[in-house]
Amino acid sequence: MGWLIGIGVLAAVLLLPIVLSIHLYLDVGEKKLYFGVYVLRVIKLFGGYAAPVRGGVAVHLSRRKAVLLPYAELFAAGKKFEIARGFAVADAAVLLEIGREEQPALALFAAAAARIAACIGAAYLRAHKRNVGGLHADVLLCVGEDRLKGSGRILLAFNLAVLIAAAVKLLLRKIMEEKET
Repeated sequence: MGWLIGIGVLAAVLLLPIVLSIHLYLDVGEKKLYFGVYVLRVIKLFGGYAAPVRGGVAVHLSRRKAVLLPYAELFAAGKKFEIARGFAVADAAVLLEIGREEQPALALFAAAAARIAACIGAAYLRAHKRNVGGLHADVLLCVGEDRLKGSGRILLAFNLAVLIAAAVKLLLRKIMEEKET
């Protein structure tokens, strides 16, 4: 009877969804993108900020630890993240804060353009991508001050079975590529 409970627990761990929460905050004035990655919105995996430097982006994970990602590597990274196909976007929310002290009409135009772009992007994702949940975008117009900031939250759902299968597929592909060379 104990083995039956063990199999049930293992099946639950492999098949029940796990939620990964990514929180982002962009401050264009400081030229920094702050981020935090949480499991089940409670357990923090890592966090820090990214800032542009000459030749790439510096990702600061702590006060003493930073990683430099060259721009060439960032643009080629999309091909390397096949394992991310096992994730489904359960929810995404974005808030933009736009303001212009000298030209408030320009800020209003930028806020309207951002809202339209968000609606078009959400419609495209819902029409062409599988596993897309709720998408929310709001724009806050700040009158009388220069401001360009954004914050967002993305909830990714996945289960360990799909993640393990994708990792095994990636490992087998690497082994096959090494045998061919």
